[in-house]
Amino acid sequence: MSGSVRYYVDTPGWLGPPISMSGSPAEIYMELERSFSFRPGDVRLHAICSPFSGLVERNVAYAKDAMRDALKLGWAAYAPHLIFPEYLDDSIPDEREMGIVSGMTLLDQAEILAVYCDFGVTAGMRREIDRHYDREHLGLQDIVFRSLDTP
Repeated sequence: MSGSVRYYVDTPGWLGPPISMSGSPAEIYMELERSFSFRPGDVRLHAICSPFSGLVERNVAYAKDAMRDALKLGWAAYAPHLIFPEYLDDSIPDEREMGIVSGMTLLDQAEILAVYCDFGVTAGMRREIDRHYDREHLGLQDIVFRSLDTP
């Protein structure tokens, strides 16, 4: 694994002592910078992986909560499944596939896949996990499983 992962709080590989992550994203960033000489170049890009299809309204709200959680942790994060449905119709097979392919292309840019699994791991999420894990220069340490404790 290249570089430091000091901004991790509760994930395998966390190198530092527990820290308080309360406050605005700017306050969290300043705390990390002060405590660990954290710099923007040290941030690794995270892709958010969470359910989408099925209970779409619930899953979109959950993905937004996952993004909020990731940003509060100081991660540079994005959720492809929140981007492409804004422009493509998921009920049209060709457009759905176009969104999936585009999302996978973005996923390839992420160093870390953050899997939010309060509602389990769907087939689509498994596809993202498998793709991320299979990339030659990555190993399991680059996949983080998180929970928001959503009922």
